[in-house]
Formats: sequence, structure tokens, C-alpha cells
Amino acid sequence: QHCINMDCSQCGEELAHLYEIMFFCKAEKDVHMTIKPEYISTVKQRSLVYQGEGRKSKVFCRLCLDSGRGTIIGRYLPFAPAGQNFPAFGTEKVVVMKSPLTKKDRWWQQVTAEDKFSSVSKRGMANYSLTL
Repeated sequence: QHCINMDCSQCGEELAHLYEIMFFCKAEKDVHMTIKPEYISTVKQRSLVYQGEGRKSKVFCRLCLDSGRGTIIGRYLPFAPAGQNFPAFGTEKVVVMKSPLTKKDRWWQQVTAEDKFSSVSKRGMANYSLTL
């Protein structure tokens, strides 16, 4: 059962476990759902495909891509500390903890909603690469 994970909203495939995802809070209204840097290569190998170069780099669900659906679930952005890249997922493209969102929803609104996503880790610029 997929209840404490991040799943693809298209095919329902599990993309990442709860312990692998986080809210990257750059500013009050600049928040991204992403993979913790220490798990990016593991998750990418298991369930994500990146296509494109630089700012135009797109993130796909591996299962959707393998079955002919080319739905973009996020972008690979270069805005982490020291210019590191990170995958940023669209609110309507992934389902976190069985809570589907729409394109009008914003991740920054979800961070302040204490109940629904309170078990998702939150990191900012200062502790982005924090390894526990």
C-alpha cells in the first residue's frame, strides 16, 4: 500500500519513500517538493528519468516513460546551495502520502498546513545537504 510515499499521479508508481523526500524551503513562498540530496542518485536510479540539459532538464516517472507516456513530473533545477541541481516536482504531478493536489495548489501552502504533510522533512538553504 502506498500511503507514506511519493507516487506518480499518472500511473500510481511509487517514486520515493517518505524518508527520501523533503520540502526545500528557500523562502516563505519559494518551496519545492524534492528528494533529499543524499538519496537523489538512489531514487533516480530506481524510479526517475532525466532528459534535457541545464534549466530545460525535465524529470519523468520511469514507469510512465517505459510504457509510452511522456508525462513530465518535474524539473531539474540549479538553485540549491553552491548551484547544485535538484529535482522539483509539480503539485499535481505527484501524490504525497495519498494526498493529491491540483496545479493551483502551492507547496509553500502545504508546508504551513501542519497536519497533512507534517511528517515530511523540511530543509532550507543552510541545512540543505544535512546528512543525519
